[in-house]
Amino acid sequence: MSKKKLLTIFILTYERPEYLKECLKNLNDQTFKDFDVIILDNTQYLGNYVFLNSNYNYKIKYIKNKKNLGAEGSAVLAYNWDIDTDYFMIFHDDDLMHENYLNYSINFLLKNNNIAWIGSNYSSNKYFFNKTFNKQINTFDKSKLISEIFKGLNFSLSSIIYKKDRSLIINLNDYVQKYSIIWDRPYIIDLIPKNKLVAIIKQPMIYYHNHLKQESKTSKSKITIENQINFFVYFKDNYKKNFFNYVLFQIYIAYNLTSSFKRLNNMKKISTFKFLAISKKNSLIDYFFPFYYCTARFYIFYKKFVGIFKMKDQR
Repeated sequence: MSKKKLLTIFILTYERPEYLKECLKNLNDQTFKDFDVIILDNTQYLGNYVFLNSNYNYKIKYIKNKKNLGAEGSAVLAYNWDIDTDYFMIFHDDDLMHENYLNYSINFLLKNNNIAWIGSNYSSNKYFFNKTFNKQINTFDKSKLISEIFKGLNFSLSSIIYKKDRSLIINLNDYVQKYSIIWDRPYIIDLIPKNKLVAIIKQPMIYYHNHLKQESKTSKSKITIENQINFFVYFKDNYKKNFFNYVLFQIYIAYNLTSSFKRLNNMKKISTFKFLAISKKNSLIDYFFPFYYCTARFYIFYKKFVGIFKMKDQR
């Protein structure tokens, strides 16, 4: 009888065999070996997946969904899967991870029983794979994590390794319906039990592949104005109420308006001014918001300016 594995890695894939192949090889090169893989494929036709029969040092279970569930639907399947391992993660076929990421993360979880999940910063630049592994790690409770998100804390959803907790059952379908494809932050924050912390590695340990076939660019799920308002209302209802967090929250909304909001599907149907009017009606912003908006614009300009010099230094 084979020994039970410690970790289950779900891989969500859709018509990207070239990325899936690279992802599986990347997992094969991990210094941590105590895991199995379950592939959830939304592809409607049989792809050229001969490489699935390669001699990997882990077991692969391949599941072809009967219909295209989208990334959200596959995530629902994964979160509700009756796994027999103590930990699990939901990875994407077009992402890669540092060869020591699993080893360090799982060992950290094993030594710290008060950690609900661990994640990592990410980058769209592969340079960090060749860098020395910086073990700097920060821990947060629920309210502190929200404050750090307001301040720009970056971590990848696909980096998160969860400790299985059957006492904490939250219906992901409800979050998908309420927030559409921006369900991830509210959901994983609510997965933090009381008196538990989460851990995030500061160094980018995940390579986030930016390309035209990304689910975020091809997803059939539409983001309505209600989804966006619900998203911000979630943070408004859950951040620790003080003046500092209030200012951070206002800048957070402004920052999203000047960056990711413009990329959302619904932006073609609604102007920024109308969104602001609806936000005011929902008590998300006040009359000082123009000041926060200008602050966010300046911050984005500053990040781009600094980023240009960092890129030059890396050459």
